[in-house]
Amino acid sequence: STTAFKNLEDVYKPVISHQDQKKSKDYLVLIVEDDPINQLLIKNFIMKEYKVLITDTSENVIEILEQNNVDLILMDISIKGCKNGLELAQEIKMIPKFSNIPIIATTAHVFSNDRQNAIEYKCDDFLPKPFTRKGLLDTIHKFVKVECVGNNKIEVSQKNIL
Repeated sequence: STTAFKNLEDVYKPVISHQDQKKSKDYLVLIVEDDPINQLLIKNFIMKEYKVLITDTSENVIEILEQNNVDLILMDISIKGCKNGLELAQEIKMIPKFSNIPIIATTAHVFSNDRQNAIEYKCDDFLPKPFTRKGLLDTIHKFVKVECVGNNKIEVSQKNIL
């Protein structure tokens, strides 16, 4: 028999896969973005499912990681500070206690070499702007397991696309 669901949120809830499973609302996403409009847009796209921290500069990201249990980073490539987003991603990946945090690089300046640069700087995925809520959540969900409610279960393991 087929069960009808009113929307996708009735079907599944995301839980993390790179650490012990927790409820999606316990999953903390750090948004590193210097444009206030993009900050608000991204926050509104994901705040129903995830807790959110936001910074607009590369200068305090390591401090934020030290003080919080961040599960995923959305990293704009062009940010304020002495490092761009790719340089900061590479620095984060070189710190053992943060090296397993997935980093999704985002940028509005999409050139043919941006995806390759993201790979070289150790980002786990690349999402060009503008993106939709579905596109953003689909990209985040590449790094989480999906657990269905009821007796039906679907599991999606962590994937690194790049």
